[in-house]
Amino acid sequence: MNPGGLSLLSLSGGLILWAAFLELALIARKFEVVFGKHTRWGWMAAAPTGLVIYSLLGVSGLGGLEPATAREASYWILGVSGLACGWSARRFWLLLRSLEARDL
Repeated sequence: MNPGGLSLLSLSGGLILWAAFLELALIARKFEVVFGKHTRWGWMAAAPTGLVIYSLLGVSGLGGLEPATAREASYWILGVSGLACGWSARRFWLLLRSLEARDL
């Protein structure tokens, strides 16, 4: 496979993963409306944006920056985005567990 194909595959994978996290955020929003509990669904929707930025930087680079600098910047963005996704998903999971415990 040519390098351009791999870049487009990376971009499409990032978009699919972003869409999955966005779906989770929309589910959290529904829980917030139904149960009246603060789910921080806005964080869940915004956090995976770093995945798309990482994929875009992998496809196009970062303007006039050296490739090594663009790669380092994309790794930092991906790391922060991953931590934010994990944090928001865990908070939602803990909320779900508390709702489940309340019903038992």
